[in-house]
Amino acid sequence: MLGKFILLLTLTSLSIGCHLSAASQSGEIVTSLARIKINASTGDKTAIPLGNGLTIINVFDEFSAGCPTGNRFETLEQFNSKRSSGISLLLIFSEKHFSSQDVENFKAILPMSESMVQGDIEALRPQFIYGKLLLVVDSKGALIWHEKPDMSEQQILSELSNLTNPVSK
Repeated sequence: MLGKFILLLTLTSLSIGCHLSAASQSGEIVTSLARIKINASTGDKTAIPLGNGLTIINVFDEFSAGCPTGNRFETLEQFNSKRSSGISLLLIFSEKHFSSQDVENFKAILPMSESMVQGDIEALRPQFIYGKLLLVVDSKGALIWHEKPDMSEQQILSELSNLTNPVSK
């Protein structure tokens, strides 16, 4: 019975195009993330700067009816207010869909203005979930965690907190 269930699950997943291996999706994300270039203050394109500890990266593509970007801003604000030292935060806005003025407006209204940049995020576009994607990488750029489809903002905040707060011993 269990064997039939596993076979049915496998066939169903393959027929709708799902990947049973999270490693392949993670590998694609790491490869795509390495190709992202952000706009430096000098006007040059640079690689994503990584901190000495974990770096939380949220990529935003564009606003749309199905894109709860405002909710993500609230989640990141909550996380930022409790963030421990050694944790970097970077919000990257698509240079194709957000103007420099849009980013300046976000900087004016959100408390994490130093973390906001524009960039060429096209390489990650296939991985986006409703026009955005949140990733956690280590100081070497290895992917530690990434947002999954259908996660609530509360689940994302909880995951971030679990990943970034040292466990008391």
